[in-house]
Amino acid sequence: MYDAEQIDHDSETTEEPKMSKAKFWIIIGGSIVAVVALVITSIFVTYGNNQNHGNAEQAGLTAAYSNLASIMSECYDNTKQVAQVAQGKAQAAKDLLEVVVTDNDSPLGKADLRNDAGRGTLYPYLVQTWPEIASQTNLYDKLVNVIVKCRSKFRGAQTDVIDRARAFNTWRQGFFTIGSGNFPNENLTVEVSGVEELSGMDALKKMMKPLVNKKVVEAFEDGTYDTEDVFPTSTAPAVPPTR
Repeated sequence: MYDAEQIDHDSETTEEPKMSKAKFWIIIGGSIVAVVALVITSIFVTYGNNQNHGNAEQAGLTAAYSNLASIMSECYDNTKQVAQVAQGKAQAAKDLLEVVVTDNDSPLGKADLRNDAGRGTLYPYLVQTWPEIASQTNLYDKLVNVIVKCRSKFRGAQTDVIDRARAFNTWRQGFFTIGSGNFPNENLTVEVSGVEELSGMDALKKMMKPLVNKKVVEAFEDGTYDTEDVFPTSTAPAVPPTR
């Protein structure tokens, strides 16, 4: 027979496993709750960070694209200042600069203005816009130098916009990029030809391509540019004067 002390001892030994099992499940449950809370918090933090990143990128792209137009405007102003006079039609000068500066594919756009062959390609167009340079070698050289600087500045800025736009497009489509589904949105905008404004995906597609007026380029290339309406008649030589 067991005495009372032995019975009490047996009771204690049988109850201990039950207490340990309960504590175990409490710990497991608490751990699961903590992990879930951590995951949810992480999702919200990541979502917020991605929203901030997306908004910042859109604002930066909009400003950078707008700057391209500013560079072209500055380029035109500088060429007018160097030429001192602007007897050619203003639109002709702007269109010529647009082709030479922005386009990478046309003969005028690809012409290396640092050598005589490239400068000779540009000369007939420049002299039609500014007839005064036909007899002023120094003036022609100054104009070309301004255009070379404009081209370098513009194309560098444009490459940056295209690279950033494509990187933004890749980022927003990332499988694990939480909260990027609302990008691009109406806050991403571009102005086209000073009259039309594109936003959202239309704007992003525009930014991922070179800013080139293909109609103007094609008109220069195939000779259909309206010379009677835009360029004044000129009897200037087809090559720069000998320096």
